[in-house]
Amino acid sequence: MPPAEKSPAPTMTTREAVALTLFAGGTAWNFGNAGPIVTPISEEFSASLGVVGLISGAALYGALLLATATSPTLTKRMGAANGARAACALGGLGNVIFALAPTLGVALGGRVVAGYGVGITVVVGPAIARAMGGVRGVGVFGAAIMVGIGLALGVGGVLENAGVDWRIAVLLAGAISVLALPFLPRHVDVPRPGRREPGIALELLRSARLWRLSAVFLGTLGVSVTVGAWLVYYLSVEGDESIAVAGLLSFLIFAVAAVMRVVGGRLDHRGVPKSVLIGLTPLIAAAGLVTLAIEPTIEVAIPAAVMIGTGLALPYAAMFDEAQRLFPKRPVSAIAFASVGANGSPALLIPLLGVLFADGLLELSWLLLAAIVAIGGLANLRSGAAAGPRAGDPPREHSAQSSTSLDPAPSSAMAGNPPDPGPP
Repeated sequence: MPPAEKSPAPTMTTREAVALTLFAGGTAWNFGNAGPIVTPISEEFSASLGVVGLISGAALYGALLLATATSPTLTKRMGAANGARAACALGGLGNVIFALAPTLGVALGGRVVAGYGVGITVVVGPAIARAMGGVRGVGVFGAAIMVGIGLALGVGGVLENAGVDWRIAVLLAGAISVLALPFLPRHVDVPRPGRREPGIALELLRSARLWRLSAVFLGTLGVSVTVGAWLVYYLSVEGDESIAVAGLLSFLIFAVAAVMRVVGGRLDHRGVPKSVLIGLTPLIAAAGLVTLAIEPTIEVAIPAAVMIGTGLALPYAAMFDEAQRLFPKRPVSAIAFASVGANGSPALLIPLLGVLFADGLLELSWLLLAAIVAIGGLANLRSGAAAGPRAGDPPREHSAQSSTSLDPAPSSAMAGNPPDPGPP
């Protein structure tokens, strides 16, 4: 398929921008709302930290992966706008179930329901964003995802520190999940999922470059949400900080990341080598994680948080651009393939860190995350621009605003391809 011709980006109205921001931010709240309430959940259900990790991580991200696989079919039948409404409704319902759960099993069920709504959002949301506002709309969506995670951690920490019951915090997450409903349009012109090209899966599997990119996807995207799930607990226990302060430090990471995603896109636009953006910058985050492991005091945690947010966000645009250029005719499939590990890793990493925390191995947990990030960067130190034309929008502008699998999935409008949840 030849690259799509450049066309003027649609102009996003104020109402659409509000809808997009509330939709993305409300969904992203579910990524961070369990982090500040780890201790009360553990006490409520007499559960170990490893089990709490199942609630905050495995249940949510397992359902997210399931939704990623089934959302295109759902969207094909009901349309993108109705898919967005369903995602909001599931987020609200899941949190209500979680808040009212009398048993651990019911709480897990609530997280599964909310996670399925999150999965629909990361597939449908970027396509809606692009239809509303072009690549700038996708940028609004991506920024709102990061802000939503950060606010969930910050507000959750303040509420927990004030002695507010954890169930109230969960109900708040449910209310925020449905805020976008009155603003979402009745119809959005988004291409429906189509047929996949035969043989593309084998091409993806044979690409050593794409496998290396997958390592940095895992290191930057998968680790970021894992950090969000446990940082509040770690700083409050090991660093002896209040829950409120720990929550605000967590918010700082995602606030910095939201800004640095834009900065990384601009650096890519100006021709900074991908070996620097994809290979070297993740090492900044790895150094921040090591610093946090060694000395979790407030004086050290603040610069460490800035380092983590910076190093996890700067590679964002460049790594998506590289994946698209490797497979210019199937950019969505390439990005989805590279994102599989990032999508699934929190379901393993979050409970694993809970087990390590329960065994008193708090420092080792952060060193493990630092190693994952560093390996992803080092694997891409010799990254070069892939051959092949870019598809769709102006090359650099498009790459700067591409989106993620845990944040938004890649835009469906690229090269005329439909939303694609994963490798064929």
